Amino acid sequence: MNTIHQHLQKNTFSLTLTLGVFFILLLQNAASQPITEVSLSQIQQEAYLPTRAVVPQIQDLPHLMEAAYEKGMYYDSYRWATATKAHYSTPLGIFGQARSEAALGYYKKALKRLEEGTFINTAAAQAHMLRGKLTLILAEIAQLNGHTKESEAYLRTFFQNHDRSHPRYAYLMAEQARLQRQLENTPTSGPTDKPIDGLTDRPLRIGVLLPLSGPIAKIGQSMEKALTLKLFEAQTPVELYIEDTQGTPQGTQEAFNRLIQAAVKLALGPILSQNTQKIAPQAAQEGIPLIAYSSDIRAQQDPNTYLFSMLPTRQAKHIARYSVDKLGLRVFAALAPNTTYGKNMLNAFKEELNLLGATLEGEAFFDPKNPDLRQPLRKLTHVVEAENALKAERAELEEVYNLLGSAMDDADLTKLKELRKAEAQPIVRYQALFIPAPAKDMPLIASQLAFYDSDGAKVQLLGTSQWAEASLLKEGKAYLKNSLYPTIVTKAQKTFNTAYMAAFNTTPHPLAALAYDSLTLITQLNNQGFDKSRNFKTYLQNLRQYTGTTGPYSLINNKTWHNYGINKLQFRRGRLRAKTTQEPIFTALSAKETPTFYPEEKPKKRKKPSFWQGIFGN
Repeated sequence: MNTIHQHLQKNTFSLTLTLGVFFILLLQNAASQPITEVSLSQIQQEAYLPTRAVVPQIQDLPHLMEAAYEKGMYYDSYRWATATKAHYSTPLGIFGQARSEAALGYYKKALKRLEEGTFINTAAAQAHMLRGKLTLILAEIAQLNGHTKESEAYLRTFFQNHDRSHPRYAYLMAEQARLQRQLENTPTSGPTDKPIDGLTDRPLRIGVLLPLSGPIAKIGQSMEKALTLKLFEAQTPVELYIEDTQGTPQGTQEAFNRLIQAAVKLALGPILSQNTQKIAPQAAQEGIPLIAYSSDIRAQQDPNTYLFSMLPTRQAKHIARYSVDKLGLRVFAALAPNTTYGKNMLNAFKEELNLLGATLEGEAFFDPKNPDLRQPLRKLTHVVEAENALKAERAELEEVYNLLGSAMDDADLTKLKELRKAEAQPIVRYQALFIPAPAKDMPLIASQLAFYDSDGAKVQLLGTSQWAEASLLKEGKAYLKNSLYPTIVTKAQKTFNTAYMAAFNTTPHPLAALAYDSLTLITQLNNQGFDKSRNFKTYLQNLRQYTGTTGPYSLINNKTWHNYGINKLQFRRGRLRAKTTQEPIFTALSAKETPTFYPEEKPKKRKKPSFWQGIFGN
């Protein structure tokens, strides 16, 4: 849509005037119609039309706002809400803005936003419910930070305006009373008598479930070392209770039972999805949140389980969004290994393209054990279609030749001679080709792509972080030039690797950095003052961004979403070189700039769109 917008700006004065008159008439027509209350339940039934794929009508704005919110695209939802407020319904737009701000963690701003509108009927009930929810959240934030006067004010507001039978209100009132008693009974004299501000100083008990024996013991032992390294560095009042899962579901169950006896408040691990699924129901029943390291989303089946891992499918979505948003590509194809990994990556890639309004023109799978890719590549490039077209054209001229012989038109005769020798040429209808294959397979794959007009010189090749290996740069040829793949952009991981090597005289397993980051997150939360699983859940559910050794990421819908940079392969002086061309697409802050877990300050986000950008997208 940026291209469309730039084209409009460069157009002639007459076209600009014509479009201006058109939109003025459109707005006048919308303004002349009476605004009626819109039921959100009806709006939710409408399909989401991506901003980059459509030019919406005024009446489409509420549907786009609601659908974007349902998909977790809160910045897009806020933008549509702003447009709804300006051109469709002020109360509905204000409510949409407030709800999006609340989802992004800007609670005070959202609460203040609700005061801007006057709501009636169903809208009034929805706004009242959101106002009550925000009031309780802000009261709990104040309590967790030891601001008892502020939390008292919020609780009084809730008492006066909302249902006092709300279970969260009852809990917060009890907690308020405890904090108040603690402050009143805390001596104020003496060098060691400083009040705790309502926060506990007891060590937090953290359970750890790792395979310290069995077939994947080396991974577990490396992660255990990383946790030990962080525990030494953190110097925070936490206690680790590490149990061996033996890498099996039964061993995980027995290890978790021992953690229950140790009265841990939360558990880090296990690694494998089947082990996580084994104990997840019991963990939820016991109120012990699981911070699992599994990369299989099937392991996350309840709100008590959080996946702290690098989900491969996130890379597929990331490279798709980059290709559409940054490169302006619209037509894609995919060549994936016929494995569970390949299918999952392809599905994620397709989902993101569909969301962005782009097209997957073709897809094909190949046997990862068979280096011959002729059949899948013939399918992608429509070679059979090209062969049939060639045969039909040649047969038509042969028929004419049989009738006329040497009297045939010279041009047709020359063409017939050429067609008798010609071979069908690939039909490439896509601009980019997504290949989620390992780096070791790419040199052979890329060389075959050249025969089907699909190498890096003809189309944009897209990969995954599996390509981030030195072997690809060494063995890859010019066929891979200009290829793009996601990669982690972080200097902190090098620092971690150096510290790990210095402490244990060995290199860490890749999952060790995740273990280190997970304990870093927990220790920071502990410094904020949580000591109960319910407070921990509240913190994590509102954590929008965090920076660790594995880069910046967010925890959304109980899953870790890493932000990636983009590496570009360039062919220079006879060899491939990788260059990071872009910062992560999704807003990523440095460690110093990372907000607290309840950000109230103005976020770094997209600029407020103009009216034209709101119509055409950005």
